[in-house]
Amino acid sequence: MYSIKHLQYLVAVAEEKSFSTAAIRCNVTQSTLSLGIQELERQMDLILFERSRKNIIPTPAGKKAIIHARDILSKSSDFQSDMMSMSHPNAGPLRVGVIPTIAPYFLPQFLPQIESKFPDSQIHISEDTTEVILNKIAEGKMDLGVLALPVNTGDLETSMMFEEDFMLASHQQDKISKTISLENISDIDLLLLREGHCLKDHILSACKLPPEKQSQFFEAESLQTLLAMVNQGYGITLLPDMAVKSNITASYPNVQLSKFTGNIPTRQIGLVWRRTDLRRQDYLSL
Repeated sequence: MYSIKHLQYLVAVAEEKSFSTAAIRCNVTQSTLSLGIQELERQMDLILFERSRKNIIPTPAGKKAIIHARDILSKSSDFQSDMMSMSHPNAGPLRVGVIPTIAPYFLPQFLPQIESKFPDSQIHISEDTTEVILNKIAEGKMDLGVLALPVNTGDLETSMMFEEDFMLASHQQDKISKTISLENISDIDLLLLREGHCLKDHILSACKLPPEKQSQFFEAESLQTLLAMVNQGYGITLLPDMAVKSNITASYPNVQLSKFTGNIPTRQIGLVWRRTDLRRQDYLSL
């Protein structure tokens, strides 16, 4: 049976093209490494390298063996990582999904907290829609989601972190007051993100507007695209407070912002995870 150590020797020699350098890389003596390669060749009954004083060249069988060895070593590393995360949850990989209307504005503040809470984890951040993030968490392909609530999370567990206000973004020539109420926008068709972005649904719900109040003229993929349209006088939209505080309107000189008074439309920002996740208490403490 081929050992992981022998496969490591094989890959090291192939990549370093030198037994002595490969031995240093594997932290063993050259004789130990050479004997390991010889044992591997004996077990396979194959010659894996052409050896000369100047060159170490993989044979055709050696090339095939190297491909398989790399694959086995990769899977072995994944196996060790996964098992480590089971026995020491905070030491395994932490896969975090964030929706696009939160990621660029909130991650710079939130990521240091995650790193502090999970100092031994390999953190992987990906940006995606709410539906994709929820599906991946449910399937075990992702661990933690940063989403806007409320949203139907099924059997997943959620915890709200904070609530933020919406602000109205309009063209200066629209002459909308710097303070407005929801009643002021009841007759306005809003420019919103396309279907699949939960911000669209949250705005309509927070403003108590029916779906038909979304402008049929244009659907956007990002807040920046919405602002570009507003900047040219093609409509009005709403922005979450975190985007406003990040100075998102700086590149759109014709855009003016209005605050809501009275019944202020808001959205909630929260975390979502599997109830069975061993890091549940750590998620809650975030």
